Amino acid sequence: MAIPTDITLKTLKGSWTLDKAISDDSDSILRLQGVGWLTRKAIGAATLTLNFTSSVESSVVHLTMGQTITGGIAGSTEERIMDWVERERSNHIYGDVLSRSQLIQGVKEDDGAVRPELTLQSKTQPAAIEQEITNFLRGGTPYLSQVENDDYTDLYIHDFGRNEKSGWTAEQVWGIEVINSQSYLTRRVAVVREDAYELARLVYKFYAV
Repeated sequence: MAIPTDITLKTLKGSWTLDKAISDDSDSILRLQGVGWLTRKAIGAATLTLNFTSSVESSVVHLTMGQTITGGIAGSTEERIMDWVERERSNHIYGDVLSRSQLIQGVKEDDGAVRPELTLQSKTQPAAIEQEITNFLRGGTPYLSQVENDDYTDLYIHDFGRNEKSGWTAEQVWGIEVINSQSYLTRRVAVVREDAYELARLVYKFYAV
């Protein structure tokens, strides 16, 4: 189903189902986050749906995401407040995570492509790896049919979380992206733990309001 014209990253709503056919396998990022083998395999076999609602309070966007997973895995609900203030978020899969979120703009670069204006939070060595992570998070072709007068404000969501106990960080860029001439909600994820890192693009298809 096509994404309704009134849905943007600021006004996310409705149900979105993970499209495994065009998503990367999430097993490697889950493993680096310390998720056990049985849980990873159950997640890999399940159908994953995200249910969004959004609101604005004191000029700040509040995004609520409910996650449902088939196969007997408990779902979870997360709230993301777009003010880049660090807050604790806990669930049964990832444990206790300190996270912060913000809306970021897109910028048109010299090659004509629009990419997120991203200040990378993930820290690893050497510098070439940081550049690889940055390039991955800023990849893709954004869906721009709703953009007027080259105003790319709030085109993406930037999310950064860290689990101090397990020692990993997870950095994400959410966008509405064009893949094979169709528009999807995408989540580009970079997980870093000590000297190791994993990257994955997860793609969600709009299902229903």
